[in-house]
Amino acid sequence: MKWETAIDSIGDIVIATDIAYGTYIGILEGLNRYVSERAKVRILACIEYPSQRAILQDTPKPRKPYEYCEIERFDLKAVELYCGEVPDYEESVQQAYEKYKLREEL
Repeated sequence: MKWETAIDSIGDIVIATDIAYGTYIGILEGLNRYVSERAKVRILACIEYPSQRAILQDTPKPRKPYEYCEIERFDLKAVELYCGEVPDYEESVQQAYEKYKLREEL
């Protein structure tokens, strides 16, 4: 998303992706342009479960998705307007996790 478009889209539903932490549907809450163009997104649903693993106590464990209504920053280039129904947060996390597990088994 470009900065000019993003300014007019504050309050709209977006889809945002972070390579390490997954893909989410949320509300564009604000913008930040200090070091790089970043979007602040209030999380409403998880579409893709985080795939990067965190090493805790010498045991690899998948990262947990961002919490419901948590505000996270995403690179503005990884944010797009979303048209569609917003799924329930808990159900979306469960479905995203099931897809993640299937990918891991392949």
